[in-house]
Amino acid sequence: EHSMWLWHEKYALLMLNLPSKKQRLLFPETGFFPLLTFNKENNIPSPVQAIPILGNQLLVSMPRTINVDDVFKIARHGNYLVNASVSNVCDKVIIHPDMLKVQSEETLSRALYKLRQANSQIINNCNKLFRLLNRYSFLIQKRDEYPTYQHG
Repeated sequence: EHSMWLWHEKYALLMLNLPSKKQRLLFPETGFFPLLTFNKENNIPSPVQAIPILGNQLLVSMPRTINVDDVFKIARHGNYLVNASVSNVCDKVIIHPDMLKVQSEETLSRALYKLRQANSQIINNCNKLFRLLNRYSFLIQKRDEYPTYQHG
């Protein structure tokens, strides 16, 4: 169902399939979209790049510091992958024609806009968290550099 290829000592490529044939990925104008995962070395949120290949298949380019099993777990949540495929930075996406059979163009346009806003907010919040954790780590290191004195 899912495949993994190593193409560099520090990176891997995964081929993922959506769990349902009815689910369809979107194709953002950038050609890729971020998926949120966690770094296995420090458990910090880390986005990986996903590239839609077919309506229900995608490639994921990821550093080897990401736990592959976590990405496979994400792949089981097809709705998350479809929502993420709206991307967070582009203005245009290619949609599967079947989507217009279920919803009007106006309704779909509003939904895509809201999803893009949500995706942007998720990535922005993760960036803020990352900066906060780095600052906290820096302060702890600085504190440990100063000698401590005991009375008595």
